[in-house]
Amino acid sequence: MNLYKSAQFRLMIILFVLCIQLNSSYADEQHKIIYFGLAGDMFSQLIDQKPVGIIAQSMDYVLQQMGYTVHYILLSSDVMKESIQEGELDVAASMPNYSNSNEKIFWMTDTIFREYNILFVKYGKGFPVTNHASLYDKKIGGKHGCTYSLIEGDSQIQIERVHTDAENIRNLLLGKLDVVIAGAVTAYYLRLEGLIRDLEVLDRSVGYVDFGGALSKKRFAKEDVSRFNNLLLQLKQEPQWQKILNSNSASNLVKQWPLIQE
Repeated sequence: MNLYKSAQFRLMIILFVLCIQLNSSYADEQHKIIYFGLAGDMFSQLIDQKPVGIIAQSMDYVLQQMGYTVHYILLSSDVMKESIQEGELDVAASMPNYSNSNEKIFWMTDTIFREYNILFVKYGKGFPVTNHASLYDKKIGGKHGCTYSLIEGDSQIQIERVHTDAENIRNLLLGKLDVVIAGAVTAYYLRLEGLIRDLEVLDRSVGYVDFGGALSKKRFAKEDVSRFNNLLLQLKQEPQWQKILNSNSASNLVKQWPLIQE
C-alpha cells in the first residue's frame, strides 16, 4: 500500500512538472508573437497575407531574425501611431523619423531608407539645376503635407500644392507646371503607369525624409531596439537587402541623390 501511494505520489509530481513545462513553453510562444501594423502605402503593404514594400519587408526580416512570429495588420497611419503608443500594437512601419520627439511615446528604429524629393520635368524640357536660382522662374508642383526643406525658405521659389502625385504629373504633362517634386521611389509607380517615358528626372534633390519603424515601449526594452538596429545594419550588408530593393524595383532609386545648393 505504501509502495502504491509512493508511486502515485511520484506520478503526480511528474505530471505537475510536465504541466509547468507546457505552460512555460506556451507562455514563451505567446511572448514571441507580435502584431505588426502596415500603413498600406508604397513602403508597407499587405498582399496575400505577406508584407510588401521596402520598409515592411526589411522590418519583417529583422523581426524574424530576432525569433518573433509576426502577425500583420493593415491600419491607417493615425490609428497605427495611437495603437503603438497604447501598446495595442507592437510594431509599426513607414514612420518618418522627423525628430527624436517621438521617442517619448515609442521607440524609433534607425533609418531604413531615405526618400529623396527629386525633380521631374516633361520629356525634352530638361534644364540644368545647381542652385535655387535655377528654379526662380519655374511653376513648381508639390504636395500638401510634404516638406521640401532645402528650398521652402526661399520666397522666390513658389510651390503650387495638390493632394496627389498623379494630379501634379497630369498638370505637368498638360503644360500647367514646369517642374514636379516627388519622392524618388515614386518613380517606380510612374513606371507602372507607363508615365516615366514622358518624363525626365533632374539630378538634384530639394529635400528628403528618413523612414523607419516604431517599436512599442510597452513591449520592447531599449536593449531590444539596439538589437533590432544592429540586425538592420547587418541586413544592409547582406544580399537580402538587394533582393528587397529588387523586388520593389528600387535598386537604382534608393541611393544618395545630390542636393540642390542655395
